[in-house]
Amino acid sequence: MTMNRPSSRFPVRVLSMSLAATLQMFAVGQPRFDARTPPAGPDARQWPGAAIGGHRLAPFFRASAHRRVDILGIGDSNHVYFGHGWEEGWNTALSVRSGVYGTGLHTFGEGSGNGSGIGHRCGVFSTINSGVFEYGDSGTAFDRFMNGTVRPTGNSNYIYLPPGAEASSFNVTGLFLSSNSPIRASGDVRFQYVIGRFEDSIARMRPIIRVNEFPYSLLVQSEPISMAGPNDLAVLELSIDDAPAADIGFQLALPGGPDYEAPLLALYVSADDPQRVYGYAYNVLYYGGGSSLRTMAGRLNALDPAQLELFMSLTADGQRDEAGPLTLVRINSGLNDLRSIEPSFVAGIVPGSSPEAYEDNLRAIIAELSARWRAAGLADESLYFLITPSHPIGGSDARLLARYGDIAEQVALSLPRAACVRLDRLTDPSEMVERGWYRAADDRYHLTQPGYIELSQRELEALERWCPGDWTGDDAFDSADIVQFLGDWERGEADADQDGSTDSEDVVYFLQLWDSSGC
Repeated sequence: MTMNRPSSRFPVRVLSMSLAATLQMFAVGQPRFDARTPPAGPDARQWPGAAIGGHRLAPFFRASAHRRVDILGIGDSNHVYFGHGWEEGWNTALSVRSGVYGTGLHTFGEGSGNGSGIGHRCGVFSTINSGVFEYGDSGTAFDRFMNGTVRPTGNSNYIYLPPGAEASSFNVTGLFLSSNSPIRASGDVRFQYVIGRFEDSIARMRPIIRVNEFPYSLLVQSEPISMAGPNDLAVLELSIDDAPAADIGFQLALPGGPDYEAPLLALYVSADDPQRVYGYAYNVLYYGGGSSLRTMAGRLNALDPAQLELFMSLTADGQRDEAGPLTLVRINSGLNDLRSIEPSFVAGIVPGSSPEAYEDNLRAIIAELSARWRAAGLADESLYFLITPSHPIGGSDARLLARYGDIAEQVALSLPRAACVRLDRLTDPSEMVERGWYRAADDRYHLTQPGYIELSQRELEALERWCPGDWTGDDAFDSADIVQFLGDWERGEADADQDGSTDSEDVVYFLQLWDSSGC
């Protein structure tokens, strides 16, 4: 099921002149420009020092214009807050860029059947009221692919009917798509789903696609599919061409048709526009209310490695690109770290709220995800990271939250293909109060829907507006830019002139801009 697709590195040509000779042309001295101005208003679109290392992500975002790419999101309750959060903010912002090609992965039993609001103009059907499905710890060979009912990733649960169980076809399971979903542009929709197959099973399933509003017209019905197999996973598809302009849904059974047959185990479901060969899909990898980086690191490391590897493999395969996947992991945390009391995950640093503990936990998450990516047979060069500490809240916690931002900058610049965005340089508490972006006067930890959407737009704009002369992106044209540039150049990640290659021309181009403190 997992394809090992080698990714090509950016071509690196030999320098036509020695670095030493080139650098002698430009004195490496003290900063000549270090203007830390307050965040600009919403019309100015100038946010000094907001995107640190943004150039590292430029290949990922450029690629979205001609191929499919994926984003894996990790965060606390702000990730999917009352059905919107950063997931909706990012999907909205991406829709006006290269566009959205797919829904991202959803689990059939999301939130132990309750659902948890994941999905942008789509979502899984709640199944909890049926009372017939199990959502984890079933004792089958498939438990390792999806965590148990304690939901350590905050949203992932399968649905399971054990042998001999009975379930009416009126118990709706699957994924619905709103008529205004961004993946509905061409009219064609392809649903993909992952099931477990059981040895010696005689059970069959009959998936359908139908209109998800009265009169619930049946659009497509699959022939009966055997669920027998050597205790393995099967990735299956059901498509519709020229779907009507109405809400539609993919379901594992036709209500009123033959009842479910057991054993049945269904893990993931997603949808995409098969006509769209470029753009983004946003996947919620981790979403947990009250989670700090320490919580996330502990829970991600506690998972059976097979779960993360399967998730990553499915998103990679969904890109359907022979050159291999391109995937960006966005990590957003900080507010719950302010009150974290556990020692840090790797080094056991206390207090757990310290900037040092924040760094230890952040690096633990990145290391675990990178290891699972490699174990899934995917190339390091195809995985990017964006670290975005939590939004500013002001008050007595402002200084510590800003220190988390400083740590995030340092971590990003110490890694290849990583960047950091400072939300506290995209806005400030005064603007957020004035524009009504905090959820309530007594709740600055969560935002309103417009707040998530506007800050997501700014986050992406800041990444797009990186300045080659200010290579670190810290708004200071100084020796740190040269040191960072040379390190990136040696790794083949210093395409300053954005011509698709890292070569001597990039050195000249970068130094000319650096010397003039210009972009």
